Amino acid sequence: MKRLLLVEDDDDIRHIASLVLKRRFDVAEAPDGQSALRLGLVFKPEIVLMDLMMPGLDGVETLRRMRRTVWGEHVVAILMTARSITYEPELASQGFASVIPKPFDPLSLDQRVLGALP
Repeated sequence: MKRLLLVEDDDDIRHIASLVLKRRFDVAEAPDGQSALRLGLVFKPEIVLMDLMMPGLDGVETLRRMRRTVWGEHVVAILMTARSITYEPELASQGFASVIPKPFDPLSLDQRVLGALP
């Protein structure tokens, strides 16, 4: 089972996403970027699903810092956001494999994550 780190500051969204994703992944949860960086050093996820806009470190900065660590070099990063953005070359250049809009359909969340994996 692949390890997935879910980084989301909204407790309700994190809870729902975690319930869905635990069917297919070994899930660890972090409420913000700083916690994600600390947890990642121990959990060493293969996939990170993270919110774009969080207090403190946003998703882009969190991923940038992850990439500087050995465990973060090859992690598949998927962005979640309520902003109306589409997957663009700029996001790819920042290291994100895909974008999942919020609110997401809980029934298809795990399929969206699987679809973003290489």
